[in-house]
Amino acid sequence: MKQLYEKSNFPMVVSILDIDNFKTVNDTLGHMGGDEALQFLGNTMKQVFGNKAVLGRYGGDEFVIGFHAKDMDV
Repeated sequence: MKQLYEKSNFPMVVSILDIDNFKTVNDTLGHMGGDEALQFLGNTMKQVFGNKAVLGRYGGDEFVIGFHAKDMDV
């Protein structure tokens, strides 16, 4: 994230995505099922954002998404 910011002349947007009630997924499907769900979400975010964003797992059920404000469709 820091490297992306330092290479840019544009403002950067950082968002944290937290999955509500993820414990229910682990309790229902087990930790392996929960891991598969997190991998699916990560892969889906890669497809949606492509190379316009830096994605990372912050911990547990939290992800960080960072991208240049110039790449936002607003």
